[in-house]
Amino acid sequence: GDKFFLSGTARLDGDKASGLSVGVGLFTPSKASLGIYARLEVRERGKEIFIDREFMVPPDGGYIQLWVAGYGKAASMIGDIRLVKTGHYAVDIEGMPSTYFLENGFLEFKLDIKECRFTVKDKRTGKIWKTAKAGNFIFDVTSRKGEISFKVIEPEFGNTVTVTAKLEAGSAELVFILSGAADRGFVSVDFPPFFRLSGDSRLVLPLQEGLLLPSSKVKELAVSAFNRLGYYGGNLSMPFCGLVDSDSGVMQIIETPFDYSLKIDKDKETAEVELTNSWLGERGKFGYDRVARFIFFDSGDYTELVKFYKKYAGLKDLIKPLREKS
Repeated sequence: GDKFFLSGTARLDGDKASGLSVGVGLFTPSKASLGIYARLEVRERGKEIFIDREFMVPPDGGYIQLWVAGYGKAASMIGDIRLVKTGHYAVDIEGMPSTYFLENGFLEFKLDIKECRFTVKDKRTGKIWKTAKAGNFIFDVTSRKGEISFKVIEPEFGNTVTVTAKLEAGSAELVFILSGAADRGFVSVDFPPFFRLSGDSRLVLPLQEGLLLPSSKVKELAVSAFNRLGYYGGNLSMPFCGLVDSDSGVMQIIETPFDYSLKIDKDKETAEVELTNSWLGERGKFGYDRVARFIFFDSGDYTELVKFYKKYAGLKDLIKPLREKS
C-alpha cells in the first residue's frame, strides 16, 4: 500500500528502430515478479524526457528495483533518478467504514473497501455473486441515496479514477460509471472486476458464432495467449459477456465498448479464474466516461441473456437489418 513517485530524466540517441523503457520492477518477498510498474516508453530521439510516474505497491509486494530495457542500435542515458515515498493507502482509509451498501427490490450490493471487492445478492433466488479481489485500492467513499461514489487507484501507474455505482430503480441492474481527470496523464485502469466462476458456471461470449465455455475451459484461457480476448471490434462481435449456472445468470453490457477489453487471469494463490474489465486511455488522457451495466437473471438459461441484449440493442438503435444496409 505504499505510494511512490518516480522521477528523473531519460535520453535516447539512435536509429528509428530503437526504443527505451524505464520503470520499476516489483517483487514479492519470495522474489516472484509482480510486473513492471510506472513504465515510461521513450520514443523521441535526441531529446531529454522527464520521468514523472506514480505507482503503489500492492499488498503482496516486497521489493522494488529500477528497471531499464531497450532495443535497436542506440545510446541511452538515465539521470537524476529519484524514488520518493508519498504516502500509504491504509492511512488514507483510516476511520472509514469497511463496507457500504445499496439496495432495491431485486438486489443488494455490498462494497468492501478493505477486501477491494463487491458482492451482489439476488433477492429473487438468494444467489450471491462475488467478484474477484480488485487489483486496485479503493478510498474516498461517499454514499448518497441510490448510489455510492468512490475513487480507485491503479497501482501500476498510479492512475486515479472516480467510480459511481448505482442500482436502477425497479430492475435487477447495477451500473458503474468511471470518470477521470481531464488534465492528467492516463494509461489504463482495471475496474470493475467481473464475478467469479463456480464449478457449474459457464462463460457466455459473443465470439465468432458464440461461445458457451465451462469453467474448466476458461481456466485454460487464463494461462494462454488468449487471456485478453475480449476486445470489442477485434474479437467480440457485440459488447457483452455473461455467466450462467444451474439456476441464475448475470450479464454485463459495456455501453462504452471502445478502448475496452476483458482480461482473463488466474489468481496466483488460489488458482481461481478472475475476469476483469480493462480500460485504456484516450491519447494519453482518460477522456470520456466509461460505463458498464450488470443485469441479473433468475434463470440459468443463456438464451435469456441474448434476448435481453437484443431488446437493449433495439432500444439503443444498434440494430440495422440487412435490407437497410444495402
